[in-house]
Amino acid sequence: STTFLNLLNSDEEDTRTQTSFMSYTVPETGNTYSWINKFPGEWENNVRYFTSDIPLYRFSEALLFKAEIELEKGGDPLQWINKVAKRAYGKDNYYSNLTNSQIREVLLNERLKEFAAEGKSWYDYVRLAYYDRNFAMEDLKSQKMNSVYNYDEACKNYWYTGCGGSLENVPEDLTAFDPS
Repeated sequence: STTFLNLLNSDEEDTRTQTSFMSYTVPETGNTYSWINKFPGEWENNVRYFTSDIPLYRFSEALLFKAEIELEKGGDPLQWINKVAKRAYGKDNYYSNLTNSQIREVLLNERLKEFAAEGKSWYDYVRLAYYDRNFAMEDLKSQKMNSVYNYDEACKNYWYTGCGGSLENVPEDLTAFDPS
């Protein structure tokens, strides 16, 4: 989506975007095509072979999990986030002086950038919903993807029941998840 590509391109110094996605604009038409560039495998005689190892967990994921833990314990999550940011942006202490709410948003955005197209973001939203359900829902709503992923049903099944609630307390009208 355009919103996701804007997030990935929000900082020109972020090296992850170049690694995660490639784009090509056809000069004659101006049409731009983008594709996922992670785990490309190998090409031989115009045939693509999916030979890339696909890691389940990477060191950066452990660092960002540690940051989440430290945030909830009242520790210093920025030291862990900044280790990932150092590689991505090439700067020491990229993040500083943030509120807990800002740190939670940074964590989500860094995970979205770091693990783009790796199928991890759903679990990020589930975890985020335990601590800030409204932010998680608003972020999903802003993506305008409810018609594809049916977030209304997902919220009933995961967030309301998984966050200490029950289906009896779920509002009947969850159409707010599709603002279009």
